[in-house]
Amino acid sequence: MTHVVGVVTLLVSIVSWVVVLVPNARAGPNACAMSYMYPTFTEIPSEDVRLASETHRLYRYLDARDAETRADDRTCVVHSLYVPGSGGSHAQARSVGSGTRLGAGCSVEHYALDFGREHGVYNGRLLSRQGASVRAALAWLRARGSSTRTRGTALVGHSAGGLAAMDAIGAIEGALDVDAVVALASPLGWNPVSLTVEAYARERSARTRWRAVGAESRVVVASVVGGARDRQVSSMAMGNANAWVNEGLGISASAPEIANVGVAIDHQCATWCKQLVSAVAQGFERAFPDPRPEDDGDSEVTSKMTPREIAIGFRDAFGEIIESSDGSAFGVPSRFYETVQERTPSVFAGVVAHLVVGAMTTQVVPIIVFAVVAHFASPPVLRERPAESFAASIAVCVACGSIARFARSFGERRALFACQLIAYTPSLIAWAHHAWTTFARGVGFRDVVAPFGPADAACVAVAVAFITRSSTKTRPTATAINIIAGCTAAYASAPGNGGLAHVACAVFAFGGIIDARRAKLD
Repeated sequence: MTHVVGVVTLLVSIVSWVVVLVPNARAGPNACAMSYMYPTFTEIPSEDVRLASETHRLYRYLDARDAETRADDRTCVVHSLYVPGSGGSHAQARSVGSGTRLGAGCSVEHYALDFGREHGVYNGRLLSRQGASVRAALAWLRARGSSTRTRGTALVGHSAGGLAAMDAIGAIEGALDVDAVVALASPLGWNPVSLTVEAYARERSARTRWRAVGAESRVVVASVVGGARDRQVSSMAMGNANAWVNEGLGISASAPEIANVGVAIDHQCATWCKQLVSAVAQGFERAFPDPRPEDDGDSEVTSKMTPREIAIGFRDAFGEIIESSDGSAFGVPSRFYETVQERTPSVFAGVVAHLVVGAMTTQVVPIIVFAVVAHFASPPVLRERPAESFAASIAVCVACGSIARFARSFGERRALFACQLIAYTPSLIAWAHHAWTTFARGVGFRDVVAPFGPADAACVAVAVAFITRSSTKTRPTATAINIIAGCTAAYASAPGNGGLAHVACAVFAFGGIIDARRAKLD
């Protein structure tokens, strides 16, 4: 019976993804208006900025119509640093740059990083290095700001660029250089493709460091996801910013549900959709207004808005929450499709759990235990909906049971190793792309990062040692090692924890190696 339910759940998930992927099935035609500008970019000399990689670049953006404007002549200045996402470039900063050109607030100096189109969202080491370049750019802006009337600094991150921005802020010790982060289609709630141990550890470290430097009470985070047209970061849960900051400093919104945007936005369109760009530009104007009357025009020190005032500025710029039917299709509510998208990466950990605890396929108690562990391991925004969280976890468990039942015919060892290889594939492809483009630019081996860290290397080594053992045992026994591995895999099935599935594989494999040695000694 459980197997039948699992097959049905798989079919429903597949059909849901078909609906998600079919153009205009859930959100209708693209309603974004185009942004127009006259962009010019000037590269900042690398010896001045000292970014973390020779392939990274920092640019200054100017509208060609304002090319002669001098920052020192302005009443007040706000620095904006654009951080591109995976495969993105500095050129994407032009829309937000043009949007703030005629604003009534402080003049905004726009800068943009370029990571050589790295796919850092899939590889923890690349994303960490991008964060280091963000820190270097901020340090350069801080030094430059000493000669200008700087009223604030904001990071604008698209997609994985938002994650790199958050990582960078958490590493700034002493004085925080950032007043606000504007995240466009960024998975701030959790990275859905964090499928390595190192990526998982990096994200947890970033959150810990964020709290250690007091950023949760000093930095405003405004996160806007695209809605049903975005097939990568569609849900407000995935883009939720509230877990990063204190109450009142986080803004989490879906583009079609805020009055001053009101349209669903493709993942890439988030960088140029005029409705969204205009709202962000209004946010800059309201959050960083002209100097207050009490400011002395001859003084180098200007009063700054408080974090709560900045948050109110962006919140007002986005507008009121409005009713939207965005995302529903065939009578099925939008949240159902979003949940399918959120939970799909959990398949790897779910299959691992079944492979290491074979009885889970047919027994109710292990399925309930799986759901309980997965629920309490989920991000806070998902735990706030316990019924949905438990139902989704159970659905993942029974669906993965059907997959595991097929995979087990090839043997637990091969199936587990295949799960690991599949989970590592996105990270390895991102690393291969990085290595290829690095050599193609003539930088050389010195700038190529390792494909993965020591923890992932250890997990792979244990798995290889296990699969090459001569024992022919293919069915796991109900030992303590199996239970520990199964619970670890259940924990890994929660959104954002996928990298821990490799730890579950390593625990199970290590136990198998020990058992084999004991049997040999006996």
